[in-house]
Amino acid sequence: MAFLIRRIFASRKRLLFPIILLLLAGGALGLLFLKSRPTPSPPVERTLQYRFVINNLTNRSVSGATFSAFAPLAAGPFQNRQELTSSLPFTLGTDPRGNSFLHFQLPPLAPFGQKEIRVTARLLMFPDPGRTDFRPPPNPSLPPVAPEIAALAQQVAARGEGDVTKRLFDWVTANIRYGGASGRDRGALHALKSGEGDCTDMALLFSALCRAQGIPSRTVGGFVCERNTNLSAASYHNWAEFFRHGRWWIADPSQKRFQPDGAAYVAFHIEEEGEGARYQRFKIEGDQLRARMQ
Repeated sequence: MAFLIRRIFASRKRLLFPIILLLLAGGALGLLFLKSRPTPSPPVERTLQYRFVINNLTNRSVSGATFSAFAPLAAGPFQNRQELTSSLPFTLGTDPRGNSFLHFQLPPLAPFGQKEIRVTARLLMFPDPGRTDFRPPPNPSLPPVAPEIAALAQQVAARGEGDVTKRLFDWVTANIRYGGASGRDRGALHALKSGEGDCTDMALLFSALCRAQGIPSRTVGGFVCERNTNLSAASYHNWAEFFRHGRWWIADPSQKRFQPDGAAYVAFHIEEEGEGARYQRFKIEGDQLRARMQ
């Protein structure tokens, strides 16, 4: 009996040893995998300030005027808005696309008088495309992709190797010349047919090419800010955001920057084709009033 017990115990030890080895090997592989995964960069706090000056151009007092301006998006693949304050009381509105608007009721403006509005936005910016939790609201008003753009997207996708979004981006940067700010949005088809465009036209074209290949993409307007700063109207810029491999990425065709640091790109406005006639940064409603962003 004692001999039988020793045999059973010895057989269990022989079985236990390889199990322990397998567990140790699995643990080592797990640690190696975790170590090889890139550590996401921590979010960055960003404070932006911008101001508007509203002038009464008449020799009489003006009352009942209103002023509206875009604010940074409350949430996006690379940002969360933390706080929004202003020197003048405002109401905050949104639209179905997720754009935010500051609405001001202006006090009476004296003849040839002016009013200054200062806005401060505090944001949390994410450098890496790790926000897999972000889903933009649906945008049914996106125009259909033009047949010429769809055909080009198919041609580019069918040749070459590597990620199709990078090939589409390379085609835009190689074939569309940046012609400087035009002051009006002429659109993706204009950029394709003329071979040139501004930052908006080029971003719209890249977004349309991506959508033609079934890749979610949108054109965004805002400011590239690598530090806390005061914004100016002249630095307003447009780029594209696209969803690929389970993450959002940035493409900036006019600056030839593919998947740059997301913490520098502060989104204020989701663009659409044909928006040139509508306001993009601010608008004023009042007789003989002029507004400037400074």
